[in-house]
Amino acid sequence: MFVLFFSVVNLSLKDAVALVDSNYDVKIKKLEVKSALNELYKSAGNFLPVVEVNGNYTYLSEINTITTAVLDSLVMVRPGVFVPVTHEEVMELGKHDNYTLMFSLKQPLFTWGRIFNTMRISKLSYNGKKLEDSLIRLTLQETVKELYIYALMADYFIELQEKIDYDLKEHYTTAKERFSAGYITEMELLQAEAAYNSSLGGILDAKNKKDKLLNTIKTLLDIDLDKDLVLTDELNEDLVSISTQFQEPLNIKILKNNEKILNIKKSIVLFQNLPSLFANLSYQYKDPYGMDGLSETFWSFTIAMNMKLFNQGKTYLDYVNTNIKKKEVVFLEKKNELALEAKLNEIKNEIEYRKKMLAYSKEQLKTAEKLLGLSKRLYNEGSATHIEFMDAEMNYVKAKVGYIQNIGSYLLSLINYEKAARTGIVQ
Repeated sequence: MFVLFFSVVNLSLKDAVALVDSNYDVKIKKLEVKSALNELYKSAGNFLPVVEVNGNYTYLSEINTITTAVLDSLVMVRPGVFVPVTHEEVMELGKHDNYTLMFSLKQPLFTWGRIFNTMRISKLSYNGKKLEDSLIRLTLQETVKELYIYALMADYFIELQEKIDYDLKEHYTTAKERFSAGYITEMELLQAEAAYNSSLGGILDAKNKKDKLLNTIKTLLDIDLDKDLVLTDELNEDLVSISTQFQEPLNIKILKNNEKILNIKKSIVLFQNLPSLFANLSYQYKDPYGMDGLSETFWSFTIAMNMKLFNQGKTYLDYVNTNIKKKEVVFLEKKNELALEAKLNEIKNEIEYRKKMLAYSKEQLKTAEKLLGLSKRLYNEGSATHIEFMDAEMNYVKAKVGYIQNIGSYLLSLINYEKAARTGIVQ
């Protein structure tokens, strides 16, 4: 487990891989997965009816009126003659307060499987986003492993440069003593001094390369750049192990998932011009309705059909293009499978080669260490020249560099094999 203590982060390879979830690309892809899941829920909801309710209220400050004369009685003024007695009444045509409430329900009855197939596409799209999430996470994990190995190699190069610096400084000190005693010439002294001075820049270069690698790891894992990152694992051939059994590569799974989506789209396009049936139920309440000021309610039930008779051949062309896209995906699957098989065989051969080179470099390093130790002793005793010492030193440096590169290349080839086998991405 990685330890955060003040401004220092101790990080093992296992912890670095686990921290990939902190990467912002992974966080973004997780949000895309959630969004795809919501789209799936939304498409499933298309089986349910659409229910709408609308209402409004209107206040009228003035209302139209009609004045009418109402007969009260008839008064006989003489036999056979009557005079009407009336009064006026004002009738309002409406109300100040007006209400309307409308309710409707629309339900698809038969759509030739379009709703079902749309939901299937949403489900496959959701599955595709999950596969993409796994792919980006796995790719970042392998990238972090590679950077971790390169950083450990940089550590070893720093140690090697420091050892070279120490050896050449010690050699220069001995050369000065021997020159003072008259055992060597001034040229040999200057050669020892020049060799020591030339080693100083190597340490700075190695440290600069390591800092760049560590900063890249911090950025990928969302670790504060101001914190010191300490890698706790040692560079050895057992640092990385891979399984011999792998599931189908993620990239191939994504292509096959896209192929399924295109097959369903073909079905949707094929039936999109056929008639679809819908049912509609509506209810309306209105107050007032008419001039009498009373409220009324209305119900209606409708079955409707929708059908495209002609759309300029777009349906046919959509079907043809969808079929073309499907063939492209199938060809891409085959191409990637062949390329992946070739790449895995190539990396297998690389792993075996690196194994042999690593064993060879171990033996070469042992011999170079013995030779360097002997040349130091003989030079200090005056039995070896500066040239002989420098030859031994350079032979050791070459052997050590070869060992570091071979062990790093062996581990990286294992990582490359795992990356190719699990992601299906061939670079």
